[in-house]
Amino acid sequence: MSNFRFRSDLALDFKELEDADGKLHFKISQRRQVRIETLVLEKERFGKKPGTYTSLAFEGLALETLREDLAEVLAEELETMIDALAIRDLNRILVCGLGNPDLSCDAIGPLLADELLVSAHIPEEDRQQERMRAVALLIPRVRAQTGMETIELLLGTIERFQPDLVIAVDALASRSLGRVGHVIQLTDAGMQPGSGVGNHTRELTRSSLGVPLICIGIPTVVDVSTVAYDVLEMVENHFAKHLEDEWNETLSAHLLGEFGRLEEADGRQLLREILTPAGMNMIVMDKSIDLEVKELASIVSRALNQVLLAY
Repeated sequence: MSNFRFRSDLALDFKELEDADGKLHFKISQRRQVRIETLVLEKERFGKKPGTYTSLAFEGLALETLREDLAEVLAEELETMIDALAIRDLNRILVCGLGNPDLSCDAIGPLLADELLVSAHIPEEDRQQERMRAVALLIPRVRAQTGMETIELLLGTIERFQPDLVIAVDALASRSLGRVGHVIQLTDAGMQPGSGVGNHTRELTRSSLGVPLICIGIPTVVDVSTVAYDVLEMVENHFAKHLEDEWNETLSAHLLGEFGRLEEADGRQLLREILTPAGMNMIVMDKSIDLEVKELASIVSRALNQVLLAY
């Protein structure tokens, strides 16, 4: 089959893959109700640029205690990543809420405007007296609405505002149904807005912006081929669990035909090649995405407020 490139912005999605250097090695820890997996890449692998990728994995957001824990852990990890950048004077910070506010699954960035505390408009003398940094928020929307690429609007704002740090927040795509709405990723390696859903825009990196950059992303969508593969895998696992010692590759092939003999990458590629020409490899989201996105945007805002505003 042809080289397979699935839709994913998450470092965690590449955890099980191997290249000439083997598998990726994540440092794993648990803090309160949040599982933390950190990957440090010295060179580009699987299309992921060199840098640090920290993923916070969690269960559903129904419990207030989990939301509080998640905001606290996110703030702690964000502070750690900021410290690692070794910015001499961190006084001016630009937060960029990427995405389309009119599309639920892409609205996490724009929703920051509801709770993020901004202070750049406060006179400098008053900020210094209150020991506050200058925090500004930019919501550039999307190219189809503005006619301009995100990086063009961001570079203009950077030239005017002169931030010491940019923090970009965006919705991501995943190749795992189970990670949608259940992971927050932080990275200093940059991002390419819209790449997970096939939109080709200029990437946001420290070198392209000329300013230290941290990206916060949350997966909110998958494509149909991912859903189809995950469902088939769940069916296979169901039979394997109930048949226990009797389960083998022959039974797997009997259940799923030749598809059951394929490696994961080939199986996903086959589904994509079948669905895409038929116009059926759509991007899908959870039915409760509206509520989830609001909760997640609130959690990110609380973490940013805790870390950025006061010094």
